[in-house]
Amino acid sequence: MKQPTSGFCRVAAVALLCVGLPAVSGHTWIEQIRNVDDNGNYVGDAGYPRGYVERTDPNFDQPPGSFSMQWLLPLADEGTRITPTDPLCHPNQRTQQQSDGYPRLQTHPGEFVAMRYMENGHVTKPSGTLGKPPGNGTAFVFGTTEPREDETLMNVLQWTSDGTGGDGRGRLLAANNFDDGRCYQLSDQAISQARSSDHPNLDANGAVMELMCDTNAQVPDSLRAGDTLAVYWVWQWPTIPGEVDGLPDGKDEYYTTCNDFDIVSQHEATADGEAASGQMEHGLTQQDPQQSAVSNYQSRTANYANPLGSLFLAPTDSDVQLPTGTAPLSNVLSTGTASASDVGTTSVPATTSAADATSSSAAPTASATQSPQASSPPNADIGDCGTVAVTATQVVTSIVTTTVNSQAPASTASGAPPSGALPGSNDDFAAPFGGRDHHGFHKRRIRDSAKFRF
Repeated sequence: MKQPTSGFCRVAAVALLCVGLPAVSGHTWIEQIRNVDDNGNYVGDAGYPRGYVERTDPNFDQPPGSFSMQWLLPLADEGTRITPTDPLCHPNQRTQQQSDGYPRLQTHPGEFVAMRYMENGHVTKPSGTLGKPPGNGTAFVFGTTEPREDETLMNVLQWTSDGTGGDGRGRLLAANNFDDGRCYQLSDQAISQARSSDHPNLDANGAVMELMCDTNAQVPDSLRAGDTLAVYWVWQWPTIPGEVDGLPDGKDEYYTTCNDFDIVSQHEATADGEAASGQMEHGLTQQDPQQSAVSNYQSRTANYANPLGSLFLAPTDSDVQLPTGTAPLSNVLSTGTASASDVGTTSVPATTSAADATSSSAAPTASATQSPQASSPPNADIGDCGTVAVTATQVVTSIVTTTVNSQAPASTASGAPPSGALPGSNDDFAAPFGGRDHHGFHKRRIRDSAKFRF
């Protein structure tokens, strides 16, 4: 058993230091996973990703620059777009193996979990977010009981909350903004100063410590004790087209961590691994002292909850893929026009005539979920709002013309939202867990016509 020190990342007398931690410039992965009880408290023993290497380990960042746990896609030699063959998991995470002393999370069906990570300045240092989407991108959580060692990112991105997307082996469990609204790295930046004041994270000696971010998801109720759930955390952090010099079409950027959860009874999940003092058995050497999840852990949302982003498009005379990215559909519904930031290209207004819809085949479907047990407020049904929604397990080609319907579907007579209606509040792609899945894609006009490519 490791004995946690009193400090994780603390304020020193002369400077702000991460005591004992190697210098890491950006990049993020899951450090620890906790169960969350009905009161929002972390309970039970901690769990860890496959092949976890703690930052204080002598073998961390060997060879130098590898950071041991970092997995970034596209790969360095691939340019600006992910490919169909990009492996989802880090080479050390492709098999279901744990490092000694860093066990899997034990959890139970229906439990909420907090997947914890360091924000590394992606939230609190504005200079590090140039050209990045609001909310600092989206952290998606996917789950499967049928994992493969050769899993690819592009395949998993097609999984939907009802399990019908892609190859049907997994489900989309959650979509959260990367920024949970609370976490911070210690620095003199205004955001860090404000958050450390609003959410002080103090160790037993009263030292101020860095506060990790949470991604929250709920374990599916359909699982049973004895099951193993492979859980894939995928942080989508693209560069927006036209926002950064040298990247006129933007850039894909994904960071992933692959994990496994052992499904046990509720009693085992909350009791095993806790000593009489209430301390978890497998804490980090420099353990974050925070004892509770973010207040909205059961209802987290994402500004961009569509894991596939916009369509992979190419002009008819070129095979170059255009930028990915998504936008809340409410922007289009309210104005009848899709802005450049909405559609991921620089000058593509959307028409509002339903007669313009001429696509004969379409893009991959997917769906997002955030509050599995919560009802969704009224909003537009994406399936009726200038979108296309079919499964895509092969490349399809069609000629399309841009359209976004300007009318949202009416509510039911009882005043309830239509079946599959989407929650608002900056999460226009999200759908209730287990409800009818929708996936919105802005159809765009590139020159006179375009080819869908995925």
